[in-house]
Amino acid sequence: MARIDLGQGHLMALFRQSVTSNKLPILIGLAYSVVLVTLRFAPLAPAPFETPLIAPPDWASWFDAYLAFPILTILCLIPFRASLGGKIVLLCTVAIIPLYLVIASYFFYYAQTPLGLWTLVIPITLVVPTVILVAILSTPLIGSLLLARNMNRIGSEIALSLDWIAAKLYFLIIASVSVGLAFLQAYLRSIVPNIALTSWVSDVGISVDAGARDLLNGINPYTHSIPPWGGTGATYGPVTYMLAVPFTFLPPGWATHVGALFYAVLTSIGIWKCTQLISARVAPFAAAFFLALPTTSWAVEVGMISHLGLAALIVWSLFTFMSGRYLWSGLITGLGLLTLGIPGLLIIPYLASANRRGNKIRTLAGFLVPVMLTLGGLLAVFPPRFLASEAQTAYNNFGGGWLTPDLIFSSTFIKVISIVTTGWLVFWLVYSSRKSQNDDTRLLTVVATFLLLIPFTAANYFAFFYVWGSAVALIAIFSHIKLRENLIQTRQSLSEVLR
Repeated sequence: MARIDLGQGHLMALFRQSVTSNKLPILIGLAYSVVLVTLRFAPLAPAPFETPLIAPPDWASWFDAYLAFPILTILCLIPFRASLGGKIVLLCTVAIIPLYLVIASYFFYYAQTPLGLWTLVIPITLVVPTVILVAILSTPLIGSLLLARNMNRIGSEIALSLDWIAAKLYFLIIASVSVGLAFLQAYLRSIVPNIALTSWVSDVGISVDAGARDLLNGINPYTHSIPPWGGTGATYGPVTYMLAVPFTFLPPGWATHVGALFYAVLTSIGIWKCTQLISARVAPFAAAFFLALPTTSWAVEVGMISHLGLAALIVWSLFTFMSGRYLWSGLITGLGLLTLGIPGLLIIPYLASANRRGNKIRTLAGFLVPVMLTLGGLLAVFPPRFLASEAQTAYNNFGGGWLTPDLIFSSTFIKVISIVTTGWLVFWLVYSSRKSQNDDTRLLTVVATFLLLIPFTAANYFAFFYVWGSAVALIAIFSHIKLRENLIQTRQSLSEVLR
């Protein structure tokens, strides 16, 4: 019996090819469907559209878990569905690791209200099995280690699956969607009747904005209590408050969101400039991709001026160093030290990888200018006893974040482990930086690895610390990306040569 051929074999082949080439977004979609169903029916999980759209203490809401995070993650990964060798995992890791921490803490905080943990001060280890806590703490660390390991082994397998014009338009759209979702949620929270500022702005954003307003009013934020929880402003460096000063003309709340967006865009421009030095044609994609990341959207949504501003300082210090502006690079790194301490350690790779003594001297001179001026000002304004107490406070904060292993182990044990592991990481930073002279791509990988791992070695891994490392990791990853049209042209040229 003759078989009627309607081209069904060809159609099935096309279908299989389509599914294969798009299998990663499909798998991610299925995985998120499982997660969302689990969220929907998990005990203590707020029901979407039934729970008021306000932020718990860790600032994620059902809007993030059910809508914003899944939408932005899938939109960010779709352009790379044709990448070879599974290298898309790198971009997937950048997008997902911080969200894991956000959602984990989201459930911890929401679970505490019905269980009365805040009121009764019940240790969370009595409620959540230790094995679950270990999994929550180890999963993002393992992901960061894999990301750091594979950044050195990318090759040229990552390819954009869209043509030049379509890719530009698509990345612009997803960046706009990300910013739009952030401000949509901020607006929806702000119009809830009798909403408290702490229910739609992070306490970090509130404190930084309050400290900036104190500076303008002649009040010292380091000696006076600042909202929302009280205490002095010693957690942040003086530059942190200065970053927020330009936006204090806006009402509290909106000032933090607008400021966060400004520094997110400034970081994006810095990513574009850095990537342009290595691979100019993909630079716009790297810049837009940072804005499109769900982590960036979340940081804008909660008014995280301090960490987005710090990401901008880090990226621009890299650009000035890579472009030979060594004095400016050191100056910006010094400002990073005076913002949140740890980024000041980037002076190590700059001094180690600079190829001439004169360049090292200029970098160090730029670094010392803001540091010495600030130190001199502090010594003139504050008594030594006060400075010593603030140094002790900074030491106590080391290894003492909320979502840290001290939920399981003693604080002394974690302090010792944090000092040892951070010391090892700094030693690795010095060693690897010396091997990255005249190799900007390797330097980017070293800096990104350091920034990705320092929150874990310091036992203080809140998701917003990941904004710094992801910004630099994107530059390192996108510097290897080849546009699909370029790859096709290369293959055609190779075929002509072989003929």
